[in-house]
Amino acid sequence: MAELEQHSSSLSTLIICSYCSQVFTRRANMKRHMANMKRHINRIHKCYLCEKCGGTLETCVHIDRETKRQRLDAAASIECCNLSFINQRQYKNHLRSQTHAANTAQIFEQGVYKMQTSFNNRIASYRIVDCGTTDISTFLESVKTKVCKLIRNTIFQLKSLKVQFELFAFYAKFNNDEEHIELESFKTKYVVVVESTILEDIFDKLADIIKTKSDEFQEKDSGFAFTKMSHLEVNLNSFKPIEGSSYIKLPPNIEAKKACINIKSRDDN
Repeated sequence: MAELEQHSSSLSTLIICSYCSQVFTRRANMKRHMANMKRHINRIHKCYLCEKCGGTLETCVHIDRETKRQRLDAAASIECCNLSFINQRQYKNHLRSQTHAANTAQIFEQGVYKMQTSFNNRIASYRIVDCGTTDISTFLESVKTKVCKLIRNTIFQLKSLKVQFELFAFYAKFNNDEEHIELESFKTKYVVVVESTILEDIFDKLADIIKTKSDEFQEKDSGFAFTKMSHLEVNLNSFKPIEGSSYIKLPPNIEAKKACINIKSRDDN
């Protein structure tokens, strides 16, 4: 009973935005949100000019209140993939989702799709689909040549980059005699690749990491078992190594303390 009362009191303290229905637990966050919404709405007001009086949405007298609200809602919403988003955060989350990736994927070659991405420093993202393999090891071995070719072509242009694999597969679990199937993903850390790197060894290393994560996922108490493959995503990010220098001047605040020796060498060799 005490837990129910505590839960009810927490619900009563929630603050709901009257414009977008977003929920906040702190009044300060609500004020910051409303300030951002007001700036956005003001930009919408300025973009609209009435053909009769030349006024904005705020000053125009030829539009009734309901029409004005509809115009604001239409201008504030963002359309993408046949979906509407009322704020930038929802829109950015959608750009990083699998739904957006699937809708914007373009055929690169047989079995390989190139996807649009909103991540910074991302050169390209490729999706290699399954061609009827029965397990993860067979699938990774079948796409090894394609993946190495994609990475090699990119290295030829940029000399160096970072590579990450993310594998998607379907896993099933029986609960009360009902089968539940979910799409799970396993990703690796980024690995730096240069022209002299043996790509086949890098692929085998990342593939072993993915297979280990998949086995651990099935062996723990999740109850899920592998059913079929979905696809493999290969993410290629830019990589610019730090260049050496013979002398680097200290920042003014550190130099003013007179407590650090910074030897200035005139020999650039």
